[in-house]
Amino acid sequence: MRRFQIDCGGQTTGDKDAIALDVQGDARNVKLRVDYITRGMLGNVPDLLADLLEIAAYVFCADQRASRGSEKLTNYGHDWRRDMQFSIPVRCPDVWSDAQVQKELCDTLGFLSDDAYTFEFTLSESPAEIRSSISLT
Repeated sequence: MRRFQIDCGGQTTGDKDAIALDVQGDARNVKLRVDYITRGMLGNVPDLLADLLEIAAYVFCADQRASRGSEKLTNYGHDWRRDMQFSIPVRCPDVWSDAQVQKELCDTLGFLSDDAYTFEFTLSESPAEIRSSISLT
């Protein structure tokens, strides 16, 4: 199983081969548009939902960037499964670091992709601002 380190939101784990993904700033390489979700909302996106949307975007983009080996599945698909290790800054690290939440997140993603997942969540020092497109005046 091939291991991939995915450093998100400006996090750096020191792994020189890490895949760097970011939804904001100069290093932005993940486009996260949620205006179609927030259009009907009367308030700003709750922090927990904003975290979930960013985590989902990072997982999706990492899945696209991390190779599963050759298209021919040589060696009986030996490199098909991946060990995806994420380091993600979030707004609500206590929620996402909870053992049961981590288990459910990893189990669900593993079932859907046939990969192994681990997550390290830290407090985001400057989270991306996700607002609803409706302004109340």
